[in-house]
Amino acid sequence: MAPPAAPDWVFERQTLWNQVEAAEQRQDSQLARDFDFALPVELTPSERLMLIQGFVQEQFVDRGMIADYSIHADKPANPHFHLMTTMRTIDAEGFGLKARDWNDKDLLQA
Repeated sequence: MAPPAAPDWVFERQTLWNQVEAAEQRQDSQLARDFDFALPVELTPSERLMLIQGFVQEQFVDRGMIADYSIHADKPANPHFHLMTTMRTIDAEGFGLKARDWNDKDLLQA
């Protein structure tokens, strides 16, 4: 998922993360934020997808991040998804500066 101004290549996972890495100057740069989220077992797969997409859109993409998620449902008692988000702003030209305000501990709103 990506902000509207993001170039089309952000939807190609390999290209996206290669470009994320190429945008960094330092070898020890943080490339992404990584999250793991549990999902309610009571929801159907389509309900889980709608929940994920709404949450990711509101909490990350609307702030300007690109969000790459993967749903894991291989263990019925432990449905969850993994999420990686970019550290830099993006527009039609590509990556910009790192958005330091995204580092706020209170990033996720209740």
